[in-house]
Amino acid sequence: MPKTKNVFIKLLDKKISCFFSWSFLLIGCLLLASISGCRPSTPKLPEPLNIYTPKYAVGFKIYYYEDYKILEVAGQYRYCLLTDQEQDKSVDHNFGKILTIETPVQRMACMSLSHWAAADLFDKTETIVGICDPQYTNDSIIMKRIEDKTLQNIATNQTIYMETLLALQPQLIMVSFFDAPIYQKIEDQNIAVVRNGDYLENHPLGRAEWMIFTAAFFNEEEVAMARFDTICQKYNDLKTKVSAIDSRPTVFDGSEYNGIWYVSGGKSFMAQFYEDSGANYLWKENDNTASLPLDLETVYQQGINADFWRLYLNNGETYVQLKEQNRHYADFKAWKERKIIYCNNLKCNLFGAGVFKPEAILSDFVQAFHPEMDIPSEPAYYKILMN
Repeated sequence: MPKTKNVFIKLLDKKISCFFSWSFLLIGCLLLASISGCRPSTPKLPEPLNIYTPKYAVGFKIYYYEDYKILEVAGQYRYCLLTDQEQDKSVDHNFGKILTIETPVQRMACMSLSHWAAADLFDKTETIVGICDPQYTNDSIIMKRIEDKTLQNIATNQTIYMETLLALQPQLIMVSFFDAPIYQKIEDQNIAVVRNGDYLENHPLGRAEWMIFTAAFFNEEEVAMARFDTICQKYNDLKTKVSAIDSRPTVFDGSEYNGIWYVSGGKSFMAQFYEDSGANYLWKENDNTASLPLDLETVYQQGINADFWRLYLNNGETYVQLKEQNRHYADFKAWKERKIIYCNNLKCNLFGAGVFKPEAILSDFVQAFHPEMDIPSEPAYYKILMN
């Protein structure tokens, strides 16, 4: 209980008597015990026949039983996937009432391009009837289905169009890992709200492993596991080759927006990419798992002499256009020496299909950081800005 300890150290420093200090400690312990006792406990699952425990992902598990399986997300959310179509969907399963979904899923909606991309791995995108913000993708299949009206836009900026969703009547809607009041309203209409936490993983392979989570809704886990094993093999083989190289160029990332420069946290999946591709990330000692907001001066001081700079470029893919966005960009060594690594995610679907191709992204970075290595494939997502 480090927080409680700090409070009482301060009290002692203020020379509050020993009697009152111990009184406060006793009261604090009683309050903590009371609060803990009020928390609802998650019912224990019955003994499964088998458990899929991810190799890299930390956000989900799959428990297998004779005629159903339980998907557990972050230890908080559970979904019962019925594999026996004759089974009563209202069954209690002896571990508490939870959402039940018949598999293989026939109709679903999704709030992220990565959800669509995961279904696409198993040729199941025809089951997707609703998607969020399709105008921000270059996927030709999505655009054609929107035009044919076989796919509907169900949300903008994560704000769900309830009437559109209800009209589509999907079995489930796959959402990002957060709560919203509308979710209960959706579930009241017999549409399961499934949390997907792929974007929260801190390892590139951990994000990709969520393909197995999505595969479970189509009973395609064995296919997904075999595919994932191949990805891991390619990723780790390249990582091992790079580890033998002594030189590790420095790299920083991000760009300035409205006075704030967002760099990748030192414990993020992007920092892991840098480490595995043989680069020395300037913020690798930072403990953030997501983006780290900084001011321009801080990034300027630390990144001015970095060998490489990684960023997204969606509005102009030249050094001149980059300088026009911020004149200070031209001061960086990476700008001067033409060592900017960029991705135009509007052209390559980085946040969709790219989530499940970490071995390709790793190869892109290795080619940029270590051109002396003979990498046979062309860059798929990231490349050096040449113009």
